[in-house]
Amino acid sequence: MNARALCALAAGLMCLLLAGCGLGGGLSYGEHQPYRPENGSRLSLNSPLSVPAGNTRVWLAEGRVLPYGRFTFAPSCTITLRERSQQPRAIEPRELVVTGSSFERDTFVVLQAPIRIASMAGFDISNGGPPSHVTNAIRIRFSDPEIKELICGRLGDWSPPSYLTRAELVETLGAVIGLELQ
Repeated sequence: MNARALCALAAGLMCLLLAGCGLGGGLSYGEHQPYRPENGSRLSLNSPLSVPAGNTRVWLAEGRVLPYGRFTFAPSCTITLRERSQQPRAIEPRELVVTGSSFERDTFVVLQAPIRIASMAGFDISNGGPPSHVTNAIRIRFSDPEIKELICGRLGDWSPPSYLTRAELVETLGAVIGLELQ
């Protein structure tokens, strides 16, 4: 069997597998339907947020504010402010109106193996090697004069995307931020 016939056979089998898994013709999330608020939806900042001097971000996870942050395999969020201040400040409770939202993915390699070792292991290193993780996040933008956006997500595998559901988002934000759907 020549290479062209083998590729055609592999492509046909992949189509059958995807169709059998419910992925053909569109991605099926099952019970893990990602949450994306509509424009005009409201989020309520229920408690004041302390922003350290020189920072523009506040991290949230497991329903509480964290002293620092990074995306992990557990859901987390960051509130991004429009301007940096040299003084510590407090963001007072308020209602936030959603003006836009988008799903985003960022691929990165956690530990870059030396090219020779990666090549010996059989990895295609022509594009820098295999991705180790993907950040699957939703970016929610606001019309607020101080608060620019809320980015919520987690690390995940390459496929399928693993964006947060509404229930996961509510749990991550806890009592700090409440969601109100319109």
